[in-house]
Amino acid sequence: MTVYAGQPVAPARRTLLWLAIACFVAGLALTGLFINRVVHTLPQEPQWVDSGTIHLDTVGLTVYASVPVLRAPCDVRDANGAVLELIPPEQGETLTVDDDVWYAVARTRDHVPPGDYIATCNDKESSAIYALGPRSTSTGFAYSVLAAIASFLVGTVLALVFLVLYFVRRRQVPPTVPPSGPQQFPSYSPEGG
Repeated sequence: MTVYAGQPVAPARRTLLWLAIACFVAGLALTGLFINRVVHTLPQEPQWVDSGTIHLDTVGLTVYASVPVLRAPCDVRDANGAVLELIPPEQGETLTVDDDVWYAVARTRDHVPPGDYIATCNDKESSAIYALGPRSTSTGFAYSVLAAIASFLVGTVLALVFLVLYFVRRRQVPPTVPPSGPQQFPSYSPEGG
């Protein structure tokens, strides 16, 4: 079919173009949010318990040990001296930083706010070294990475679908038919006539 220059594109078809742009932008925005989440759930190096007051910049707290232990013999307090309730992690988790492996042995029950904390660990049964770090899980990190990839792919695929529909429908625009009936031509008169 022929499309003439200057022929307006139907508003419904133009909507497909805007939907394609909106899907792509929404996919990028969600990807950015999940990448931000990935950065915040990225496991950080824990701070040794014997280093005194430990400052955490994120919500939550995890107690790590240098060797696997059944129970964390630690007492963790906030800046006001209140004892934080610790529970064992739901599954075995490790954190590797500079070839050092840390085993998650306890977490705070509630998401404690960022701040200063003091921990004392009295372990007479093992030679474990204890450290505190932000509350992070490997599954939370993995879900954030997968969500970032999925949101980019879904936004891009939807944008491509709407873009293809836009171009397909644009090619199907019927040509403009010249008006029917007698055509008026300018009259021509011979010279002087």
